[in-house]
Amino acid sequence: MINTAQDHGNIADALTTQVVEVLRAVEKKNEDAQKTEMQFFQKLLSDRDRVYDERLKCKQKVVDFVYLEVYE
Repeated sequence: MINTAQDHGNIADALTTQVVEVLRAVEKKNEDAQKTEMQFFQKLLSDRDRVYDERLKCKQKVVDFVYLEVYE
């Protein structure tokens, strides 16, 4: 009976260790993916802001040009 209980405890410990190791690997992979996604998101935001700034500058150049053509 004691051996059965010890075997049960050993199997439970082994199973727990195997499951925990797999979950740790999945957690690390998930964290890495999340970091990559956040970096990509930040790049998209900076690209968007850059494009909007360029668009506003070009628009202002057009307005200035039209203003000069009309009033000069």
